[in-house]
Amino acid sequence: MLLYTHFEESGKSLVNTFKDVRGEFISRNNMSVEHFKVLTPLLFKYGSLEEEVGNVVRTIFKNNILDDTGCVDIMLGNEEGLKKLFDKCKKTEKSDFIEAVKDRRGTGKIEQLAEILKIKMAKQKIDN
Repeated sequence: MLLYTHFEESGKSLVNTFKDVRGEFISRNNMSVEHFKVLTPLLFKYGSLEEEVGNVVRTIFKNNILDDTGCVDIMLGNEEGLKKLFDKCKKTEKSDFIEAVKDRRGTGKIEQLAEILKIKMAKQKIDN
C-alpha cells in the first residue's frame, strides 16, 4: 500500500504535504519524467497548483514530458485542472511549453493537448 493511500484512508489531509512537494520542485527545478508520472496526479489533487501557477508551469510542466505518452496521458486525464493552470498563467510563463507542444504536432495526443490548451497549431507542409 502506498503511503498516500494510507493517509487518504485515515482521513488525514494531504494538502499541506503536497504544497510542500510542489514548493520543493519549484525551488529545485528538478522535475523528471518519473517524478511527473508519480506525483503530478497527486499534485493536481492536493497541491494547490493554481497558487503558484507561473512557477508550476515553468518548473513542473517541462518540455521533455511531452515526449512521454504516460505524462501526456496524465495531462489529458486532468483536463480541467490543466485548463485552469494555463488559463491563469501569463503568456510569457507558458510560452516555452506552448512552443514545445507546437514542435511536437502530428500525434493525436499532442493535438488533443493543444486543443485543450487552446494552442493554435500551424498546418504541416506537405513536400511534393
